[in-house]
Amino acid sequence: MLHNALDAGFGQIYEAIRNIKEGESKGDLFIACAPSISGCWLLPRLKDFHNEYPDISLHIRSENNLIDYEKKERNVDVAIYCGESISAGLYATPLLSDTLMPVCSQEYARKHHLMENPEALRHCTLIHEYSDLGNSPYYSGWEVWGKWAGINGLPLHSGYSFDRAELTIIAAREGFGVALGREWLVREALAKKELVVPFKLVFPAPQTYYVVSTHKGMLRPKVRLFHDWILEKARESTSYAELHRCPAGLEQS
Repeated sequence: MLHNALDAGFGQIYEAIRNIKEGESKGDLFIACAPSISGCWLLPRLKDFHNEYPDISLHIRSENNLIDYEKKERNVDVAIYCGESISAGLYATPLLSDTLMPVCSQEYARKHHLMENPEALRHCTLIHEYSDLGNSPYYSGWEVWGKWAGINGLPLHSGYSFDRAELTIIAAREGFGVALGREWLVREALAKKELVVPFKLVFPAPQTYYVVSTHKGMLRPKVRLFHDWILEKARESTSYAELHRCPAGLEQS
């Protein structure tokens, strides 16, 4: 009888834990995501998450700064942000590496003789991204790229500047000049031939994208589900360098 009573007691405990976990696998999940990746990479994949976990409602906030979980001034369960380091006390997993590459419209590349001719950039209009990453030191993308590529005399202090990476790509697509495109942001435009990479100088960005939560948050089933799901989606992604031995759009046709 004691054995049966213990079995019944443990069964009730197990059932209670299961019910709690099932309840935690439903409801709202609040996500903060860097604008540079929210639209071009995360959004196209969210439908898959909804199909797998229809009982979890996703709420996406687009912002650059990493959430201060200690202040709890905002309701955020998971953050996807870009930075060079991991803040102490957070559960952070590398998600995606990024690369930077010069991109422009085909017409602009032909007009300014840019194809396989990086020196011609000295006479082009550069499109700059000035976004405050909050958790990373400021740097000029074109300045860093120019030093890495060994090209001096770039017009770093003229041209157009935007505070969102997406706007620099739109400007490049419209023929304003040459932008330093983030790989995950320009993929679709390259595939559609709306943009070209005129020469093979693809620069590894100093920042990495992380998926971040608190250690306590990672104990919640729906947070863990999203964390594991998005890491799997990242593993399914192939980097630009792996996809293209030669950058897309190099053909002159």
